[in-house]
Amino acid sequence: MSQAEDRAALRPPRLALWLLERRVPEHEREFLVGDLIEAFHEAAASPAAVRAARRRFWREALAATLRREHDHQAIPFTRGLMSDVGFDLTLAARRLRRTPGFTFTASLTLALGVGAACAIIAVARPALWGALPFRDADRIVTIRERFGDGSAGRLGYQTIADIRRETSTLAHVAAARFYAPTLTDESGASRLTGLAVSANWLDVMGVRVAFGRNFTPEEDRPNATTVVLLAHQLWLQRFGGDSGIVGRTIKLGDVDHRVIGVLPANYESVLNPGAEILRPLGYADTRGSACRDCRHLQAVARLKDGVPVAVAARDVERVFDRLREAYPATYGKNGVVLTPLRDQLNERTRAPLLALIGAAALLLLIALANTTNLFLARAIQRGGESTIRAALGASRWRLARSMLMEALLVSGLGSLFGFAIAHAALGGLVALAPASLPRLDQVRIDLPVALFTVALAVALGMVSGLLPGAFMNARALRARLATTSRTVARGAHDAVRRTLVVAELSLALLLLCGAGILVQSVQRLLAVDVGFATDDRIELALSATGERFQSEEMVRETWRALHDAARAVPGVTSAALTSQLPLSDDFDSWGAHWEVPAADGRASDGDVFRFAVTADYASAMGLRLVSGRFLTDGDKAGSDPVVVINEQLARRRFGDQSPLGARLRIGPSDSPLRTIVGVVGDVKHPTLDADVAGQLYLPMDQNLFADSYVRLVVHSAVEPGALIRSLRDAVHAVNNGVPIAEVSTLSALVDRAAAQRRFAERLFQVFALSALVLAAVGIYGVLSGMVGERIREIGVRSALGATRQQILRHFLRQGGVLAATGIAIGVGGAWLLGSALRPLVYGISPRDPLTIALVSLGLGGVALVSTLLPAWRASRVDPMTALRTE
Repeated sequence: MSQAEDRAALRPPRLALWLLERRVPEHEREFLVGDLIEAFHEAAASPAAVRAARRRFWREALAATLRREHDHQAIPFTRGLMSDVGFDLTLAARRLRRTPGFTFTASLTLALGVGAACAIIAVARPALWGALPFRDADRIVTIRERFGDGSAGRLGYQTIADIRRETSTLAHVAAARFYAPTLTDESGASRLTGLAVSANWLDVMGVRVAFGRNFTPEEDRPNATTVVLLAHQLWLQRFGGDSGIVGRTIKLGDVDHRVIGVLPANYESVLNPGAEILRPLGYADTRGSACRDCRHLQAVARLKDGVPVAVAARDVERVFDRLREAYPATYGKNGVVLTPLRDQLNERTRAPLLALIGAAALLLLIALANTTNLFLARAIQRGGESTIRAALGASRWRLARSMLMEALLVSGLGSLFGFAIAHAALGGLVALAPASLPRLDQVRIDLPVALFTVALAVALGMVSGLLPGAFMNARALRARLATTSRTVARGAHDAVRRTLVVAELSLALLLLCGAGILVQSVQRLLAVDVGFATDDRIELALSATGERFQSEEMVRETWRALHDAARAVPGVTSAALTSQLPLSDDFDSWGAHWEVPAADGRASDGDVFRFAVTADYASAMGLRLVSGRFLTDGDKAGSDPVVVINEQLARRRFGDQSPLGARLRIGPSDSPLRTIVGVVGDVKHPTLDADVAGQLYLPMDQNLFADSYVRLVVHSAVEPGALIRSLRDAVHAVNNGVPIAEVSTLSALVDRAAAQRRFAERLFQVFALSALVLAAVGIYGVLSGMVGERIREIGVRSALGATRQQILRHFLRQGGVLAATGIAIGVGGAWLLGSALRPLVYGISPRDPLTIALVSLGLGGVALVSTLLPAWRASRVDPMTALRTE
């Protein structure tokens, strides 16, 4: 090694020396660096020891640097900030522990709003925003026929076949109808809920079977439909999750069906919730129920890659243009509607869900206003402390940060309480929710909802903590050091608190008006004349499927025997069978074609609801006979075909003239002409709020085919439980292969039809009551705080001659001004936002002035009561005691 290299090797590491110069204070650096260099030279006495000496020098240099940082001699900005934040958090936790009343009240108020929002979002998210479990779900659309009145309904099989053949923008088009087979095994007979679908149904939905295979086109033909796919849940519950089920046969009715596959666990039958089993549709153009007028099929399609919905809609409309020209009697002026799958699911529930989210948001804002008021009052109470800290050099940010840390801790507690409230409320919400709510089985508080809740609580906590800090001006606080701490309470803080109370009252008025209007709406909906009697009436759903019912005559004979058996049950006044029942989710509409066209040339009245019934249906249902007669036992299969129509159809077609004796054809063009023998009152079907459509009743024995699914309606004064047991025995005595799928009272059907509006009404009531309590607490808290902060002023006023009545009126006037301002703003908001409630309202204006006036008076009364106690306390202040307080 050269002499120059020897000198370089004996030097300490330059980088370590540079680090010491940068990180060690100047007054210590000379001694420290000198000692380290001297120790380095002693350790590097020989060339072999140089490397060890350099390592030792690095260790000592780093240790000295870290010691300086630990002693806060040279701390980087971030470490100092984190240290200060940790100190503020610790101090905030101590302060909150010393004021448990404030901590509990603020966190619980915040939790009320956050918990309500969390629960509502958990209910609405699967339907409105949750990902559908289908591949490229945004490419799935439903196809419906649009009728002259603007409504949309199902399609006939031949219409779907034409769309499938003639469109170029749809990759797949599939059809489905309701299917309810009877599964018979060693545990007995039970009715399943399912769908009969086109072979390409799963291709449209973008789903593959979990194991096994899909249907083939050859299996989707008449008399070749004895293969089925099982839903995953049915496979687990009924067949124990046996993977060997594929290839085995199960007995549906009296017919053996081969299981060819099992659907995946995440498959959802979104259009027909609860479907447990799929089988091929098995339709052909020659099948009687495959006519163009037999509009009972749901149609879904998958768009081709890159094709927008609007382009596909024009393509399908082009097909309908041709159909209207080729079959004017069948389609008239009807059109077609293509709807994305998610929009179709939410068509009837989007408005109620959004209204509930809006109500939860209003409650959340009220909770935020209350929490902010609490923090403002706390900031005022600590005005003296803040003034002294500002005088000692604390910045405005430093003062606000301490309040922010308290707010974040309160928001953390609020999110925990909010989770508890949401979890407790979710079960009740699901129980109250109508069965029509899409994807109800997917409602849960999952990770996205949990993160949303935490983020919401933290955001609200930060707003509550930062707003008081925004008014903490360090210079102003130092200038007030010579004044009393009470002075700090005045000014901007006072204005903000008053503003928040006004906001609370106006938001509470919005919720109360919404709840009042919805309560009246539901009452009017339930009071609407449904057109049939509900007292002492029950209904049972029956099905006749399987090998023993392959003959239509066998089905007819079974229904006759069951009808006779039901009428023979002790205590039964009347009993009848019908192919569909009002308000029971049945939807069976057919085309009606008149023998003599109307004056405007129309020979068709579009689709009407078809009820194939037994002779005593009018008596069992309590229908009102308007003219002519109802069906009788003499209207047999071999007698002249007859029909009874409803008032709406008679009025629409004949005006003031009598329709009796006129003839019409129902369904296919080769069906017989039927003579109108009677007119009955309108019946609400399929919903309570829908306009009454055309309805016709024909004898079950004269129907073109035997309905496999019917409803048994019984009128009896016997207690429902005992009557149902007797009816079950009667049905099983006639044929134990006929399952009873559903039992309900007719009054329960009406209640279920109003369930969606009742759900919204009850939640609005809960939110409104919570808002009322929070608003009352808010105005009480603000006025009570003002009284406490102005004790000295009140004492001076009393000493100068102010009477108790004058002081009482002064504070009542302050509370009255706040209440009047909040109510006035709330009335304006209720008027402007009334249209948001329109989809939920029936029989009343969403801006009903009487409701708004009554709610305003009620809220004003609550505000007055909340004002009285603080005002009374102010009037009782002793002047001498008040003057000695400071």
